[in-house]
Amino acid sequence: MNKNHNKTSIEAYYDEDGRVKISPEVMKLLKPKLIDDKYFPHTIKDRHLLGFRAIAHKGGQRSFFYRYRPKGKKENNKPLDHLTIYLGRYFDPSDPKEMNKIGVTPAVARKMAQDMQMKIKSGEDPYSILEARKKGKSLRMVFTDWIEKRLKSVQYKKSVDDYRSRYNVYILQNSKHQKHKQMYRSFRDAFKIVHAPIKTLQRDDYIALHSAVSQYFPFQANRLMEDIRLVEKYAIENKVMTRAAISFPKKSLNKELKRLEQEDPFTPQEIFRFRAAALSLIRKDRERYLVPCMQLLLAANLGLRSKSEVYSLMWDVVNVRDRKMNILDTKNKKPFKKEYDYKAAAILRIMLQHRRSINHRDKRFAYVFPTPYKKSKNKFCKDPRKTYQSILKLAKLPYKCPHFLRHTWATNNYAATGDIKGIAASNNWSDLKSLEIYTQVSDRVKRKILKTTNTYLNKHRSHAS
Repeated sequence: MNKNHNKTSIEAYYDEDGRVKISPEVMKLLKPKLIDDKYFPHTIKDRHLLGFRAIAHKGGQRSFFYRYRPKGKKENNKPLDHLTIYLGRYFDPSDPKEMNKIGVTPAVARKMAQDMQMKIKSGEDPYSILEARKKGKSLRMVFTDWIEKRLKSVQYKKSVDDYRSRYNVYILQNSKHQKHKQMYRSFRDAFKIVHAPIKTLQRDDYIALHSAVSQYFPFQANRLMEDIRLVEKYAIENKVMTRAAISFPKKSLNKELKRLEQEDPFTPQEIFRFRAAALSLIRKDRERYLVPCMQLLLAANLGLRSKSEVYSLMWDVVNVRDRKMNILDTKNKKPFKKEYDYKAAAILRIMLQHRRSINHRDKRFAYVFPTPYKKSKNKFCKDPRKTYQSILKLAKLPYKCPHFLRHTWATNNYAATGDIKGIAASNNWSDLKSLEIYTQVSDRVKRKILKTTNTYLNKHRSHAS
């Protein structure tokens, strides 16, 4: 029977030399020292293995390290200074909060320290133990590292929740959803790869995982493969594996139809009805509908990304006199100047009048479309989707997501001008291929091309005769 299992203080484990056997029981009691209302690191030394130590940092995190003195002497005939090798953070398998984190248990840390001691005695590099352990990391471990370290970067800012959701569902397999639980049971073998060393995984392993997820969520299966591609690149950068990252060409993934391949954008007549319905709602209840309706009308007029470039628009980027805006493209992070017409100018004039009802010290004063709620975390009207649905219902239009206002702007401008490069310059599209998705060739454009072609041919036929 363990006589120490009821001890509540780490000092009870100390021997006469102030050392302890570093164990799970000791690690649970290890905390930073509190001296004069300030916290300081608390280090303990192992009783049986010289140099093996554990530390509780000021913030509360606990970790292991190995301390040793290299062979040799300094120029003044003094021994070389001690070196410290970090072994990893403490992992408590009995704590549910720790299950999704990467760390090592006291037994694993002790074994690493023992192996390092043997390496040092034989004149070898002790860091090779860490390298060998790093190269043996599983897909789940590397994926967790990527989530914790790379997902913080700006390039993933807009999709952090999506990445974390897929990580939780398919890598950690923590979902309680009935369909997910059924998928875990049905394809247990396919999901085993998340625990396998990432350097040993082959294309067939990933195809099996993709096929398993595709049975239930075909589009999410594609997103998961894209996530794994990023994780493998991260593994290569950190030398966890040496082979090239496995690529997943589109033909090997599930075919996805784009929104514009499934339904058409609004026609000019439908946009006119959309505008009339929005104005009708404002007349019905100005206090409730003014801001969200004007948001949507400006998004339709400018063709900008509604959520990131219109809804959060600030007055300091709007030049009312010259009818220009300094917009920051949320995709490529490049600023560009956007000119607007008299319709957009009328919307901005209305919002300037509305601005007078807000105190200039209020943070909402800086936004073109302020929220009506003073205590709201977001000081602008972030989500007008309910109003958008009300407009569609009043105008008797089929539901299309708000981003279709951007599709519609591009399609109608192309139908009017036929100038795809001019449209790209107007809204800062850097790639014409991405713009071509928006600019569907309408029946009106086709008739115009046919008429122009006939005129050209008839003109040359008359010259020939």
